Amino acid sequence: MPPTEIAGQLNAEERRILVAAICDAPSHPKIVVEVGTWLGGGSTLHLLRALEENGEGHLWGIEADRTIYDQMLENIGSAAPEAVHRFTPLFGLSHDAIPRWLHDLGPNMSVDLAFLDGGDNPMEQITEFKLLDDRIPVGGQLLSHDAKLRKGKLLHPYLKLLDNWKVELHDVSTEGLLSARK
Repeated sequence: MPPTEIAGQLNAEERRILVAAICDAPSHPKIVVEVGTWLGGGSTLHLLRALEENGEGHLWGIEADRTIYDQMLENIGSAAPEAVHRFTPLFGLSHDAIPRWLHDLGPNMSVDLAFLDGGDNPMEQITEFKLLDDRIPVGGQLLSHDAKLRKGKLLHPYLKLLDNWKVELHDVSTEGLLSARK
């Protein structure tokens, strides 16, 4: 029986890039955070399945809309029961949830991969990046959706100004997917 699919906002190529960021990384990511899970099918499901395929790693998913959050939990439980042990949902706005999560994670833990796909305010992704940047080690990855418009349109030029990030804009959709490596 084929795996259960959930409605998602990423196309097949964007999903492939996300999975490759997990499965093809020189060092498999252990700590992964996603901002904006929506219903769990566009990225959350694929990140979880990639971590399960690697046999290691954990995903923390931040969602700010209670109705979406509850539906996402139900969807992930039914679509990926084999990988749900690799997932911890976090409810709240990213600017509140990320500092709490980092505090709970402890000062010596690093974030191997972050995927930013939350609210529509373009400054949110920059704020999220600034909250996470010190915890992303050299070789760590940052990905974001909507890199050509809306919420991601400021992050791409911002990152390109930094000399310690290699940034690529994947022109695989109207929205665009950004990937960067520290």
